Amino acid sequence: MSYLNQITGCVVDSLLRPFDSPWAALATAALATSVLVLLIVRWTSSPATIARARGRLIARVLELVLFRHDAMVSVGAAGRILSANVLYLATLLVPLTVSLVPVALILAQLSCWFDARPLQVGEAAVLEVKLRDGVSVTDQSLTVMGAEAVRVETEGVRIPRLTEIDWRVRGAHPGVDWIEIRCGDESPVRKHVAVGDDFQKVSRQRSRTGLWEQFANPAESPIEAGASVERVEVRYPARQFYLQNTEIDWILAFFVLTIVFGLILKRPLKVEI
Repeated sequence: MSYLNQITGCVVDSLLRPFDSPWAALATAALATSVLVLLIVRWTSSPATIARARGRLIARVLELVLFRHDAMVSVGAAGRILSANVLYLATLLVPLTVSLVPVALILAQLSCWFDARPLQVGEAAVLEVKLRDGVSVTDQSLTVMGAEAVRVETEGVRIPRLTEIDWRVRGAHPGVDWIEIRCGDESPVRKHVAVGDDFQKVSRQRSRTGLWEQFANPAESPIEAGASVERVEVRYPARQFYLQNTEIDWILAFFVLTIVFGLILKRPLKVEI
C-alpha cells in the first residue's frame, strides 16, 4: 500500500502543486480523473455491446411513450425497460469496477489537498497523540517539540479514558515543518505540519501500520509497529469551498465536475457510455 500511495501521491502532487487557487486545482483533478476513467472504459469494454444495450434501452423507453394509453402494454414495457436497464448497466460493470481502485487512491490523495488547509501564522490548533492499548497515559513520559514553523504552547493534557494526550500548538512561520514526539526512550515519532496562506498539501494524521490507516492517511509513512504512539493528529481548520454564497463539499463538486468533463470528452476520446 505504501508504494501505491507514493506513486499516486507523486502524480497528484505534481498535478496540483503549480496552482494557487483551490477551485482551479479541483477542476484540473476532476478533468484528469475523467480522462483516466474514460480511457479505462475504452480499454476494458466493447463499444458495440454498449451501443446495442443502450439502443435496446432507448427502444423500450420509446415503446412506453408510444403506447402510454394502453395500460397492459405500458405495464409490459415498464418491465422490459427495467430488464434493458439492468443489461445496459451490466455492460459497464467491468470498466467501473476496474476504475474504482485508481479513483479511490486519487480521492485519498485529494483529501490531503482539499479536506483541510494549513495553519495560518498565529493560528492555534490541537495536537492529539493517541497511545496504543496497554500503555498508561498517566505514567508514560511524553515530550513534544515543535520546529521553526510551529511552537508548542501548553503542557500535555492527559485523557486516560481515550489513552490520549493533547497539546496546543500555534503557527509561527510559513513553511512545511515537523513536530517531534518522544515517548520514553523510544525513537521519536515525527509529524509533518504545514503553516502559511499558500495552497498546499496537508497531512492531518499519521498512524500505525494497517491497510485502512495507510489508505486513509496516504501523505506520511506509517508509524513503526512497535512504537507506543499509535496515532498523531493535528486538528487543522477545514478548507471551505463556496459557489456564490453557498458552501459546497469538495467531494460533491469534484464528482459533478468529473461527470461534466466525462460527458464533454467521451466523443473526442471515442468512448461509448
